[in-house]
Amino acid sequence: MADAASAPVASLVSTDDGFKIATWDTSATGGTATGTKVSFGRIIAFSLSWQAFGTWGSATLSFQGSNDGTNWVTIESLTTDGGEGEMQTGWRYYRIITTGGTNSDLTAIMCAQRH
Repeated sequence: MADAASAPVASLVSTDDGFKIATWDTSATGGTATGTKVSFGRIIAFSLSWQAFGTWGSATLSFQGSNDGTNWVTIESLTTDGGEGEMQTGWRYYRIITTGGTNSDLTAIMCAQRH
């Protein structure tokens, strides 16, 4: 696992139209890393979508969720561009984890939309 200095740090943006978007960039990790966790806050009802793209270098990227920030559950794992998913229920925290890659350079995005 990558050290804290190379862990992909999530940027979280809120838009005027009710979206919250988290983005992780894995370019500094070399292929294996655990991204920082994010919380989308108190959105009463929302849908969540995700995608990842970039140079995979045989990496696997997993989107994970947790209610306590310690114990994580994999929501979905991707190995190619264009992977995407959507769900109607949510976790308190989200993060990404990449494994098995060599010189991978990925961008992962999660988007929460309030209903």
